[in-house]
Amino acid sequence: MTDSLPPIPSLNFVYHLVSESAYLKDVQEHNGQYFNGDKRDGFLHMSIASEVEKSCKLYMHSVKDLIILKIDIKSLEARVSSSTVVEKIAYDWVPARSNYFPHLYGLLPVECIVDRISVPVVQDEHSFDGIHLDN
Repeated sequence: MTDSLPPIPSLNFVYHLVSESAYLKDVQEHNGQYFNGDKRDGFLHMSIASEVEKSCKLYMHSVKDLIILKIDIKSLEARVSSSTVVEKIAYDWVPARSNYFPHLYGLLPVECIVDRISVPVVQDEHSFDGIHLDN
């Protein structure tokens, strides 16, 4: 018998972790309109609020100028059907983390980013004290 997956959560925001310098350079290369990001896997990795800190520890621990891009997912989803640069958003179940992770295929319009949150480094580790992320 196969266990069924839980429903995809209803979200207002999703998050992307990135070096601030890489973000600024990438946006500049796209005339301030889009963020392409690291697409080694063919898509832009995003996280739901409850997974951001763990994603940081697993994949971004050595990034000193780390920022969290807070993305209005409803605004981004609206662009999927009306844009040629936002191809699709997939919500993929990751068994190792027992959760869904949104993946963006295409460019992220800067106007969908509602906040850039700096993550301070305290004693060689990122500190999420005082950082509140909404679903």
